[in-house]
Amino acid sequence: MIDDLESYQGEMAEFAKTFIVPMKEASDRGEEFEPDGYDDFYKIFKGFTDICETIETIELLLVLVGLNPPRSKRISIDLYFKHIIASYISEIYILKERLNSYATKISRMYSKADPSLDIKADFDDLYSRIKDSLEGINNTRNLHVHSERYSDFDLNWLSSLRLVSEVDDSFELALNCKYKELKAKWKKQVFDNNKAIAKLLTSYFDTIFRLISVDGKIVLPKRKDRSNEGELVSEGLAAQ
Repeated sequence: MIDDLESYQGEMAEFAKTFIVPMKEASDRGEEFEPDGYDDFYKIFKGFTDICETIETIELLLVLVGLNPPRSKRISIDLYFKHIIASYISEIYILKERLNSYATKISRMYSKADPSLDIKADFDDLYSRIKDSLEGINNTRNLHVHSERYSDFDLNWLSSLRLVSEVDDSFELALNCKYKELKAKWKKQVFDNNKAIAKLLTSYFDTIFRLISVDGKIVLPKRKDRSNEGELVSEGLAAQ
């Protein structure tokens, strides 16, 4: 049972150590060493780290959306804020694609190694949960992904106020008020979105973990049909 993303990260770290430690020890001796099963390990580990990178970026953007832009005449307040929002929408889209891709890759790897696995219902449900959780944000992104950065009426109005304020100082108050309004609005929106994403990730990695683990430990696909599944030493270490 995976309680949250951090618990899955911990299990993945322990799994990765069984490959990374012997490779590092060999490197320290001036030798090259690639454990058995490394290709499968890399697919499992790299897909996960790609998802983590996207999640960390999304969390960073929550911080940035609540901060004022750097004090510089070279940085327009509207363009700065638009860039943060567009980056956030884009990262949500990337997250959806990576979650779907990783689930597909993992399910194929393990079901190919053990055709008796009945995983279709679980993974169909998983794809539906990804779609339902991220659909609203992704639909917004899909309207613009092929032609322009994300924007909306309020963001465009912010740009209009900034443009007019450059030639008429009396509009600066309206510009600052609109910026504060949008900053508060998007900070709450991103915060709420990220809470929903955290809930999705818990159920997502719980589904993945139940497929790729034996006795609570992540194992390679070819370990699933072994009679000695209780022996959780990695293939790489066992080969030495």
